Amino acid sequence: MFLLDCLGTGSLWRDHERLHVKANSCPTEVTYRGPVTELCIQRVQRKSTCGGLGAEHLHLHLLGWVWSSYHAESHFLLWFQKNFLSLDKDFQVTWYLSWSPCPACAKQVADFLAVHRNVSLTIFSARLYYFWDPEFRDGLHRLFEKGARVAIMSPKDFENCWEGFVFNEGRDFRPWDNMVENYQSLRITLQEILRYPMERLFRKTFYFHFQNRLYASRRNTTFLCYRVDREERPGTVSLARGVWRNQVHPTCHAELRFLSWFQSNMLCPNKDFQVTWYLSWSPCPNCAKQVADFLAAHRNVSLTILTARLYYFWDQKFRNGLRRLCEEGARVAIMSPQDFKNCWEDFVWNKGWNFTPRFNVGRNYQLLASRLEEILGPHS
Repeated sequence: MFLLDCLGTGSLWRDHERLHVKANSCPTEVTYRGPVTELCIQRVQRKSTCGGLGAEHLHLHLLGWVWSSYHAESHFLLWFQKNFLSLDKDFQVTWYLSWSPCPACAKQVADFLAVHRNVSLTIFSARLYYFWDPEFRDGLHRLFEKGARVAIMSPKDFENCWEGFVFNEGRDFRPWDNMVENYQSLRITLQEILRYPMERLFRKTFYFHFQNRLYASRRNTTFLCYRVDREERPGTVSLARGVWRNQVHPTCHAELRFLSWFQSNMLCPNKDFQVTWYLSWSPCPNCAKQVADFLAAHRNVSLTILTARLYYFWDQKFRNGLRRLCEEGARVAIMSPQDFKNCWEDFVWNKGWNFTPRFNVGRNYQLLASRLEEILGPHS
């Protein structure tokens, strides 16, 4: 087992300038610095002599320019892959960050973790960067759901960081005013971010994961875009919409994450609800059973499932799961070209761009709809 700790002591590049804010304080006092990012790295590996753990401290000054597009997280990944990464070793990586990752870095790191399952990552952040912005919140979601542990730096973490990564001249760490209060506030904010669903998908994520091919490789996760309406006279009231995806550690599929959230936050016995799902994959047998059991127990909830693709449609257990859903009142259908357009407009960071159909959307829709009708029967 290899252990590796990394600290980005400088803040990230923002608008061609570097911002330094007193750690975990409110971002009101800002000082502009030159275009330099310091990355301090501690490498701990097995000793070949006595089998214990030895440590080597490396202090790297990674120089960047105002036009550099690399953030500290990207620098680390490049360095780590070049110097350490191997397929036959397991790595534990710990970061102490002055700012939580931006959306682009969060996506890059999450994609890296998805490919390299032998690497586990813990991120301790002094502050949350633009925590009110949905794209930044979704980026933290993405990291969390790819297995990264994301946490706010506690007073003890600051002390460890001081001792491990600061030229402290032997001086003890001195906590600043309101450190504990700020930690508690930021910790609660992060818990709220990670607990609730994402607001929207990135464009590339939508186009990749919602392709309605009959057979689709490398799509190993399910995205669930949902809309919840409550029936009121004379019409319906929109209550919520958002996006769930499969959680890696511990494993929990998107459908079950939605049910847990819905029951905890919205469900009540004296109201009628209309729930609509846009799924990248149709449910597995276990999810189908649990959703069907939920519908059987809560007749005040109607569910429409629009799926981009059929998951293992040739497997009898998966086919029976879809039938059971219909038996309990769910409407199960293949996403039509218009459904893809609606999903794009309501659940994607589309920046005002129009939905562009790809990969024979209309033809594939007809093929998948015929296959689903074969599974459910013509009168489903």
